[in-house]
Amino acid sequence: MVSIVDQKVGESRNPDIPTPTEPAVETLHLRRLIERQPACVLRVGIDGLLLAVNEAALRLLGAEELSQVLGTKLTKLIIPGHHERWDEVIARVRDGASGSIECDLTDLAGLRRTVLLQAVPLLDHADGVPSMILAARDTSTPRRLEKALREREVNRELDDLQTQIAQRVAEGQRDGTALGPR
Repeated sequence: MVSIVDQKVGESRNPDIPTPTEPAVETLHLRRLIERQPACVLRVGIDGLLLAVNEAALRLLGAEELSQVLGTKLTKLIIPGHHERWDEVIARVRDGASGSIECDLTDLAGLRRTVLLQAVPLLDHADGVPSMILAARDTSTPRRLEKALREREVNRELDDLQTQIAQRVAEGQRDGTALGPR
């Protein structure tokens, strides 16, 4: 996995933050954790820039390559109605607390997804970039299944009511107490 921080080592950086000549142990360890995790894991700067993502996160974001998402602000993918809540999560993380948000985003392929983002601060990373680690989970499929189950249950209840009404009408016609307009 390549992060945007790795790509920018040769570019101008904050002069107060030393540029490492070799990768720090913590950086390598974090990178290995992120890339080997089967769940969606993203490293996002406090400014909202995507700094690192694993393969699962690439799929969630609808990207085929890291270059499509690294350096992109996550708010570009989050539906505008959720930006204020996302900003609140960032503020919590900046203050050293964890935070979470369930929001809708549109991936690079244009597919709208509902995702749960859970953030923990990573303010003292070895590369000097204050950031957060996000665990992301697509909750779209479970929500669609729940909706389909509810709709199926409602349809079953309607079918049962229609059957009961038809039976009562048929019984009324047989015994002369038919239901209906008079």
